[in-house]
Amino acid sequence: MSVDDLQQWNTDSCSLYSGKIRTAIEEQIHNTPAALYADSFLNRYYLEKGPFLWISRNGVDARADSLLALCADAKRWGMPAALFLTNDIRKDLKRVRALDFSSSRDISATYGRLEYRLTRLYLRLLCGLRFGLLEPSRVFNRLDVADTVPQVKYIRLYDIPTERADQAYIHHALNNLKHISFIDTIRASEPDHLDYVRLLALYLSSESASYDSYKILANLERLRWRRKQPAKRYVWVNMASQELIACDEESGRSLEMKICGGSLKHKTPLLHSRIDYMQIDPYWVIPFSIIKNEIATRHVGDLDYFERNRIKIIEKKSGEELDPAGVSAAMLLSGNYMLRQEKGEGNSLGRMIFRFTNNFSVFLHDTNSRSAFARSNRAVSHGCIRLEKPLELASFLIDDDQTMDKVRLSLDLPPVTEKGKRWQQSESFKPMNYYRFSTPYPLFITYQTLYFDATGKLRSCGDPYGYDRVIIEKLKNI
Repeated sequence: MSVDDLQQWNTDSCSLYSGKIRTAIEEQIHNTPAALYADSFLNRYYLEKGPFLWISRNGVDARADSLLALCADAKRWGMPAALFLTNDIRKDLKRVRALDFSSSRDISATYGRLEYRLTRLYLRLLCGLRFGLLEPSRVFNRLDVADTVPQVKYIRLYDIPTERADQAYIHHALNNLKHISFIDTIRASEPDHLDYVRLLALYLSSESASYDSYKILANLERLRWRRKQPAKRYVWVNMASQELIACDEESGRSLEMKICGGSLKHKTPLLHSRIDYMQIDPYWVIPFSIIKNEIATRHVGDLDYFERNRIKIIEKKSGEELDPAGVSAAMLLSGNYMLRQEKGEGNSLGRMIFRFTNNFSVFLHDTNSRSAFARSNRAVSHGCIRLEKPLELASFLIDDDQTMDKVRLSLDLPPVTEKGKRWQQSESFKPMNYYRFSTPYPLFITYQTLYFDATGKLRSCGDPYGYDRVIIEKLKNI
């Protein structure tokens, strides 16, 4: 339908002009903040003079009624009620159908509001179900400031490939409005993976009264973000509960343990990767952020600190080891020197580390300080993830007793197999310091304050990074 069609609709009491309707829509855009990313697509469509989608010379057809009926129960979709404020739409729709207008300005304003608000309701519900109401990378990667000079820079906290709506998707969605089947498209956009279905069922049940409703909404929103979901074999780290769950559904094996993750100041980033290999007795190359913020400011010239912690200062270019007494803060801050903690007992990484590709130099590792595992709030590290049971994780990932005996012997632990006992007696046995997994294990570092464990039991935990508060605040401001 062309917008020019509306110019032909004139009555004795009032006239309808597409230009005035356009003006009314632009007023809606100007006066209504784009609270959701779907709103930005909506505004772009109308500012680029896209054809009207809901109104014609015959008024507004039954598609509007179908959409309003679908949105009659906000709770059904596990979304905030503010998304479904349809009373004003219903009032305007009633006026259009009763021709209840006093002037051409009045009718044009009413039609403009209807056109804009119906499309906004449609895109918000469709995109919200298909991709989530919020765009996580924009939400979390603008929370913590890394630097303000010469311009504000933010710490990247969310690094998970996440599908989102694009212009092609929006074009297809709006084109689909020509058909009443657009309702089926909305229903089909709802997530169908098990955790979402179970959590939504909880929200709709009488049991939901036992939980904070906004906590459920925040976790439903996370589950709508279109990220790769764990399959039958995975390691899942929940930074909210500070625990790790490893699962192999085909063999029926599972493993759970506590972790210590990044502190509030040094949050562990959320990411997806694969655990590729394990090292025994690794060196710890100290990250530059720790050199900059701690060592260069507090320990330069403290020979006892470097000796006690077995930290070597090595020039990167030449590989030469330097005497800490001759190293200044400026030298450390130049980036030309590596600080390396020696391997073995006392190393901050403990005796085992599990490495996976990521953009933050974070890993799963053992620790030489185990007291933090007894704490309720275990967010204490600089970003890496300390494991309560590193040997058990190695055994879960390797799943071979003889190979594990090589690991045990390399850690000065007794073997359990007969072949391992023979290795223990052999002078030719060489300790293992590296093991690459034949099939890398998918790793998911996430954040859920309501989640299902390996047995399917629903668990609830706190919000140590405040991410629930961030999501809830944005959902409340829709």
